[in-house]
Amino acid sequence: MMQMVGREGMQMKNITAFAAVTTVVMAIVLIACTSLASASAVERNYDGVGGVLTYEGELPRDANKESRSISVYEGEDIRFKNVAGDQVDVIVSGAYEGDADKRSGCMDYPVKANKSWDSSGMKTGYFFKVVEKARPEIGCWFGVEKQSFSLKLEKDKVQEKESFYLSLKTNNKKQGVMKLSIEDTDGYSIMNDNAQDIYEVLVNYTGRAFDSDPVDAEGEPVCGIEHDAEGKLIFNTSQLDMNGDKYSIILEDYATEVEEVVDITVENIYLEVECDEEVLKGEDIVILIESSFYEKPVHVSVGTFYNKSLTFDEEGKKKVKIPTDDLDYGRYKVTVKAHGMWDTRYVMIKKCETSIEVQDDAIVGDIVPIEGTSESGDLAIFVIDDVFEGEATITDDEFKWDWDTSGELDGYRGIEVFILSESAKNPFSIGDSVSDDWQREAGVDASASIILFTPTFSMTVSESIAKGDPAVISGEATGTDHVYIIIFNYKGKVMFPPGVPGSEVPATRTPVDEGEWTETIDKLDSGEYVVIALRGRHRISVPSS
Repeated sequence: MMQMVGREGMQMKNITAFAAVTTVVMAIVLIACTSLASASAVERNYDGVGGVLTYEGELPRDANKESRSISVYEGEDIRFKNVAGDQVDVIVSGAYEGDADKRSGCMDYPVKANKSWDSSGMKTGYFFKVVEKARPEIGCWFGVEKQSFSLKLEKDKVQEKESFYLSLKTNNKKQGVMKLSIEDTDGYSIMNDNAQDIYEVLVNYTGRAFDSDPVDAEGEPVCGIEHDAEGKLIFNTSQLDMNGDKYSIILEDYATEVEEVVDITVENIYLEVECDEEVLKGEDIVILIESSFYEKPVHVSVGTFYNKSLTFDEEGKKKVKIPTDDLDYGRYKVTVKAHGMWDTRYVMIKKCETSIEVQDDAIVGDIVPIEGTSESGDLAIFVIDDVFEGEATITDDEFKWDWDTSGELDGYRGIEVFILSESAKNPFSIGDSVSDDWQREAGVDASASIILFTPTFSMTVSESIAKGDPAVISGEATGTDHVYIIIFNYKGKVMFPPGVPGSEVPATRTPVDEGEWTETIDKLDSGEYVVIALRGRHRISVPSS
């Protein structure tokens, strides 16, 4: 009985041992199966130079069977570690198609533990694989891409002291660090108010958003540039050496060295005002304003009668016209204010200056020229002794009129000039009387006086001359430029001017030169003659008999 019990105990001991061994073997198999599963979960992170790619499990047969799509960007330095956190020797191979077909130039790149793989120069748009050197079945697939991004400026032209925004319009890289520089037109990097060189300062980004303020090489924040909650960079030109020039903003990915550039023009702030120093009453005060304040408000005041807020156009210009018809004569202050700047001018509203020139005296019958100038108006009205005598058009501020004094009375004569604008019609006809009321309302613009003398006339002729000698007839005359000479014989026949019997003969004009005239008559027969001299200005005829 004891022997039987012993045998049964031994059998039970063997069964227990077998079960334990079986359990261990199954556990090993399960562990092996788990570690060699094809569900190779892969992830990566990003740093300034590239990042770390984490792999797990057995390498799938081709990239198309990879459970996750992970990208490395050409130029990045990539380190590799397994899911346990170990960095071991690995081999990177590529490039491949998605179905694991090799591309030309496919190569193996051994990478030591804790070292980086430089992806510079790798073919983009294809797949690469990484496997552990000791266990080539362990690894993962990943793609190599070319990074691309683009920049967007809120505006491409600003004034100095203003701020502007820069954002990432597109970016196919998930995360990284960029080097930021600002250069002037000569290619030199600028500085800020803290004497920091804005050259390759560092700023982090995630996707299309900047998510840190830039820092310099010492890690100090860069004065004048910061980021906002929307992921934009804000540039404050009042803290940056940016004025009166065109600048290039350069962003380069620290890892991939992909670079993009945008240009912005920073204009000097200016406000320029032009205004005539003198304006004739009735004309407009014209103020011309030019500035760097595009579509911004501007305030203009003139004396106490004009005070308005206006808006510059898209070129920063504004033209202001102010009528002066109802304003008083005098000097007024013009003030223009915009964007914290101002400029001052002065304008004088004055009466139109009109002047005339006329000779001091003349002979009744003379043509008296009257010349003048006027700073305004279109028509000069001439009133002599309250009678409208004529008008003249003003051209280039000048006018001229000839007064025919024929038929005028001798003595002192007053000449008054009234200037009318184009819109004011002359209400008078030649010879009309001009009322005192009209003259007061219109206002005399210029006046002068002249003395008209009674014309004089005399003749001298010899009482007798020898037969065959010429007869010289002379005399003096004023108020005319010619005289008429007629000679009759004792029978009443016209001997001079000669003519045809039975027909009229035009009288001969004898010119008057400097108040004197002379006529010489030839071929008079012996006898008595009557000489008649006529002072005149008109053509006359004498009967031949």
